[in-house]
Amino acid sequence: MPVRRFAIDRGEPKRLTVKWSVGGRSAEVLLDGNPLVPIEPGGLRYRLPDGRPLAVSIEAETGNLDVIRDGEFLPGTRFDPHHQVFLAYATLFALAALHCLVPLLPLERVLPSLRGSLWAIVPFALAALYGMAGEGTRKRKKLALAFGLMVAGVEACGASWLYYTADVGHIRLTLLFFAPLLLLASGFDGIDALAAEEPKLAGPGSTA
Repeated sequence: MPVRRFAIDRGEPKRLTVKWSVGGRSAEVLLDGNPLVPIEPGGLRYRLPDGRPLAVSIEAETGNLDVIRDGEFLPGTRFDPHHQVFLAYATLFALAALHCLVPLLPLERVLPSLRGSLWAIVPFALAALYGMAGEGTRKRKKLALAFGLMVAGVEACGASWLYYTADVGHIRLTLLFFAPLLLLASGFDGIDALAAEEPKLAGPGSTA
């Protein structure tokens, strides 16, 4: 059975352990090593010692796990806004690092049209753009994330066209160029959710 550990609240130790079946039919939830009893026999809804409700959701097709405490996704789950923003800027930083390595690859053998051109400058320029977009996204700037998403989308279309016209791989290979776009797009939801949380964290007596 897969096992994951979570913190009940952000910044706290990971005290909650969830073990679940891949088919999504059953789960075992432990807090500090002690099992939580489902509210309904065989169900996936629980109640924490402090009275807050806890629900476990498992996708039968993919086995993806979500844990919701008092209506909010636990830190580290895929829909946790902090996690969504982290994945977005981590993806941009990873793209920047990968583009720094591209000139070391013998792409001229696969794409003869690149021989004699200044194509090696392009990866470094894209790496700089992705790095700037990643830093802006880390600071929760939607404009920076939108810029990074636009660059990644244009590059994915261009790279897919080059590979497709060069007939060097299956069409499914070109779909890999579009995979980062999904991680980047989820970052918008994370930024919006964190922006909505700020007034709550500030408290009713604070001023803008």
